[in-house]
Parts: sequence; C-alpha cells; structure tokens
Amino acid sequence: MIRRSKYGNRKVTAFGKVFDSILEHDRYLILRAREARGEISKLETQVRIPLKVNGFLICHYVADAVYTTPTGNVVEDCKSAPTMTPTFRLKAKLFEAIHGHKINIVTKANLNS
Repeated sequence: MIRRSKYGNRKVTAFGKVFDSILEHDRYLILRAREARGEISKLETQVRIPLKVNGFLICHYVADAVYTTPTGNVVEDCKSAPTMTPTFRLKAKLFEAIHGHKINIVTKANLNS
C-alpha cells in the first residue's frame, strides 16, 4: 500500500538527492542551470540552520536551498499554500529576527524568478 503524504506532494529522486516535492525538484534544476551560467555560486540543498536566541538553541530550520549571488546569500524554501503552516511561519520570523533577512519563498507562480 502506498501512503499519501500529509500535504499531497510527491517525492522525487534525481541526481542522488531526494526532493520533498516536484516544485522543489524543478527549482533545483533552475538553480543548477543558473549556477552553471555563473549567476549564482555555492548552491547547497537541505541546509540545516540552527536558530539560537541569547545563546540558547531554540530549533533548527532546514532550507531547501542556500546559494550566493553577487549581492549576498539567499535562503530559499519551496512552498505551496497548504505547507505554509504556523510552525513554518514562526521559524521564518525567527530566522529573519536572528539573521536579518527574509527566507525567499518559492511557489509555482514565481518558480523561474
């Protein structure tokens, strides 16, 4: 019996990596192409980022992609409406408060940007 995922997404395996959704896989392909063209560098996936306040570890945020552009570092997460959970929103706010910049949310609508 094949179990359906909690949010209806389908895992995709490619390049020796497992992606949690088709959107995440498609975004990875776009980012790899941008890296090959020299537009971005240091592309990493599933980066575990500790979120600490006053020296105390509160939790970890796992970014779908982290990379560098000429203007700085970018942290991305691929999301559909059902996966914008209260937990994700809280971690995103905590990330912004600690690191001083927002997480770039990638959706089907802005997949190619």
